[in-house]
Amino acid sequence: MINPLFGVIMKYLKLPDLDNVILDVQDLISFNFSLTDLHLENLHINPSIDDDSRFINLYGDDMIRLTLANFSGGIHGSYSYVSDPPILADIGDIKFDSKSFGIVIDGVNHFEDNHLQVDMKNLTMSFEPVHLQFDGISDISNVTSRLITYVTNTITSRLSSISRYPPSTKKLNNLINSVLRIIPDSFHIPGSNVTLEGGIDDHLHSTKHGFIMIPLDLWLQEDNHPLAVKNDAHFSQYTATDDEIQLYLSEYLLESLINVAYYYNNTDGTDSILKLPPINLKALPIPLYSTEIGLLLIGTSFMSEFGYGKECEIIV
Repeated sequence: MINPLFGVIMKYLKLPDLDNVILDVQDLISFNFSLTDLHLENLHINPSIDDDSRFINLYGDDMIRLTLANFSGGIHGSYSYVSDPPILADIGDIKFDSKSFGIVIDGVNHFEDNHLQVDMKNLTMSFEPVHLQFDGISDISNVTSRLITYVTNTITSRLSSISRYPPSTKKLNNLINSVLRIIPDSFHIPGSNVTLEGGIDDHLHSTKHGFIMIPLDLWLQEDNHPLAVKNDAHFSQYTATDDEIQLYLSEYLLESLINVAYYYNNTDGTDSILKLPPINLKALPIPLYSTEIGLLLIGTSFMSEFGYGKECEIIV
């Protein structure tokens, strides 16, 4: 599943170019540096699905192991730079390749003050030596390649050692939980009167060698006309089938979408995007001679908010 996704990413994802970036060593020298035509190549992950290398392993109730085993890939592109004063200059291709990278995370989740928190029980990282090559016309490109490759491998080796040191894992764990705490429950969509609200509640649950229940409840609110209906959505229980993913849409989500569409960029609904233009039913291949067709919206509050007599009608 992941490797085909990598194929799509490599085909369609274009990394941004870096044009005329100035790297300045104050009072000494500066470099005008550019990176263009950057793209990902040879992304691959170990396809094995045994318990030691499967991407997600539910090895206990509410206990999850995430494994990225033997991940490899590279970034290729073109580069150029010139120094000021004009002492150094080069142009050519850049290649960065990682033969194998692995990470294993064991953890459990809990909720604290309505915030999702994670307790990491184990963190292990492993790196095969990476290789960076500047293939340019200047002799200094080879020296630069060796220097950066050496520094990078020294850092990754150190990270691999640190990951096995429990106090370091605890500090990383605290950092992750701090980030999770500041994730807002609502996000205003710039340039609109619409806010995205919701989040994951404390019913997040996984079972040993079974399934993960992710109670992610999202909806939209029109800032000037918030939906007055109470959100009483309840997630259904997992149904044992051959399906790998089961998704549920709540009535409240549908109502919020229609409420936003009804009042979007107008105050009273007179210019609602749900207001459909007149349709001449007599001109249809099979003529209809009704005088009015109402758009029926099913739900507890649809008829009172958007039913007959409102703008959500097709007037013939």
